[in-house]
Amino acid sequence: MIWRETLLCFLTAALLQNIVLSTGFGASMLLRTLHRSRDTLVFSLLLMLFAVSTVLLAYPIDMALGTSWNIKLLRPGIVVAITAVLYGLFSLLFRHLLPRFYTRYGRFFPLAAFNNLVIAVALIINHRAAVTLLPAVGIALGACAGFLFLSLCTRECVDRTDHPDMPYAFRGMPVSLLYLGILALGFMGFASSYSI
Repeated sequence: MIWRETLLCFLTAALLQNIVLSTGFGASMLLRTLHRSRDTLVFSLLLMLFAVSTVLLAYPIDMALGTSWNIKLLRPGIVVAITAVLYGLFSLLFRHLLPRFYTRYGRFFPLAAFNNLVIAVALIINHRAAVTLLPAVGIALGACAGFLFLSLCTRECVDRTDHPDMPYAFRGMPVSLLYLGILALGFMGFASSYSI
């Protein structure tokens, strides 16, 4: 029985990883899009706008609904609905109020909305520590700042590994994933509560 659960866990993780890395998020698409520092900063600010707005809207709804197990099943759907409404609202606002900005950076809106789902679902679903609204906004801002830092590190990886001496088999996504894995091991070293 435990082997069945373990296998199911591994298959689910592999499926979710492939969905996230190959469709809506499009890791390689995001890496190509964020090739310039200014684009990375603009994208991170848009992500921050989405994340903070989602927390500000989802937190009161979350508190009103309570913590029963059946309500916890609705939380991801609520966050997806809020993000969809925010995506439509921000797209319309930026298109009409800042048309030059939207023309230049409009392609970032769907990516920011999807990455907001990754951040917001983690914030709303993970109820290991009860927080008030202000710390929840702080967590959203911190997650976006961390995303900006990692985006800059990843962009640096792409710049440094785009070299003609790089073996063909490692060019592009393989070397990026190796770099990110080594970078993750380095960050894991800072977490004092983690042990192997």
